[in-house]
Amino acid sequence: MRKHKRYDLNLPVSVMETGGRGGNLVFLLRTENVSAGGALFRADRGPASGTEVRLVFFLQTDPLEAVVDPRHSFHGRVVRSEPGRFAVAFVHRLQASVPEPTQGPDAGAPAVPCGVSSRPDGERG
Repeated sequence: MRKHKRYDLNLPVSVMETGGRGGNLVFLLRTENVSAGGALFRADRGPASGTEVRLVFFLQTDPLEAVVDPRHSFHGRVVRSEPGRFAVAFVHRLQASVPEPTQGPDAGAPAVPCGVSSRPDGERG
């Protein structure tokens, strides 16, 4: 039993190696199927298993026309590579978030970016 339901979908995708291997190869190809956990691609030869990749899914059918159309980008890892196709599992990357200051040095005063004057005459104080 599979963890995620797969959907047959024929979308153009750019697959770029990101792990610093082999000069960051780029593959322009099409999906065979997609699930919430990853995607299967048709390709004569794909990246080796374990390769980290960045996927850019084009909603337009022609990648050259997709410049003006929305694109969806994901990070993944090749989990299976065989002649004719390879599979990529989506990898969720956590990004550290830095909270923006809501208050300045004085209680109740709005925050002022460093180096910007809050005085009407422009002088730093």
